[in-house]
Amino acid sequence: APTVIVNTNNIKFNNVGALDSLTTGQLNMALGFDALDNITTSGDNIAIGAYAQRTGNPGATISIGTQANEVNTQSGTIAIGFQALRNNTGVNNLAIGLYALTSCTTGSGNIALGANTLQFLTTGNNNQAQGAQALVNMTTGTANTAIGNLSQNLLWTGGQNTTLGVGIVTGK
Repeated sequence: APTVIVNTNNIKFNNVGALDSLTTGQLNMALGFDALDNITTSGDNIAIGAYAQRTGNPGATISIGTQANEVNTQSGTIAIGFQALRNNTGVNNLAIGLYALTSCTTGSGNIALGANTLQFLTTGNNNQAQGAQALVNMTTGTANTAIGNLSQNLLWTGGQNTTLGVGIVTGK
């Protein structure tokens, strides 16, 4: 039978590793193998999925999907989808979709909506991508906006580029 463990306003659902390091954090919910495994003192986190928000000790995060926000160290992030925001160390990032913002290590204020959006971005702030594979190949960039499937999919670096439409691409 499933086990529900509740302590200090935290909830853990019959998971190996989930919330195992918790000391004083409150209002956390973990569902999945190793979900919120290294949270110690922070609170207001939700992690659903194997390895969701596994490392780091941020607060106020939502991680839904296998390896979503897996190595996140910053508060205020939302990751929904397989490996969404997997390597995040930036603040206030939002990723919804398979592999959305999965490589982001130092970017902040980015919004990725759709499968593979901003997938390879490692360094960049205030980028917005909506549509499957929008800005998929960007590695560094700031203040880019791409709306539409494959929009700016060939842009590797750059700033302040704006495109609206399906398949609108710009060169390297």
